[in-house]
Amino acid sequence: MPVFSHSRLRVYERCPREYRFQYVDRVKVPEVETVEMFLGSHVHAALEALYRSVKAGHVPTLDEVLAGYRRTWDAEWASTIRIGNPERSAADYQALGARQLRDFHARYHPFEQERTVAVERRILFPLDEARAVAEEASARLVVFEHSRHLPSLEQPAEFNEALLELLS
Repeated sequence: MPVFSHSRLRVYERCPREYRFQYVDRVKVPEVETVEMFLGSHVHAALEALYRSVKAGHVPTLDEVLAGYRRTWDAEWASTIRIGNPERSAADYQALGARQLRDFHARYHPFEQERTVAVERRILFPLDEARAVAEEASARLVVFEHSRHLPSLEQPAEFNEALLELLS
């Protein structure tokens, strides 16, 4: 059963051939960690920690969220992380992530807009159960009836339509 993350869907939207190389053919390329990758991973980890806390009954303050973000950034930063823009430093990118977290916290606090079911957990359902869960959650389930493995390749028009609707 294929599983599509948001980042996989974005790769496909940007370039279907890149998607094929990366996820279907699994072409190996040398890994180079860029500061943008590092930044994204750390902002994502901070948001994941925030929602784990909310799910456990504690709504973290902005200061708590930023402290955790800075602590893991500082502990994991390495000189091998590539910064492509010589006019920017690691501190500039760390500040950018802090600004993103500040904006997110201000916009969504106290994080009651939706019910968090799970954070970064792979959940697989038989189709009938998935339909029932989607109906109960007032969510939309997209099923590619005639696709066995990769709807993005087997039914690209339908996949693109569903993907663009999801991302809009």
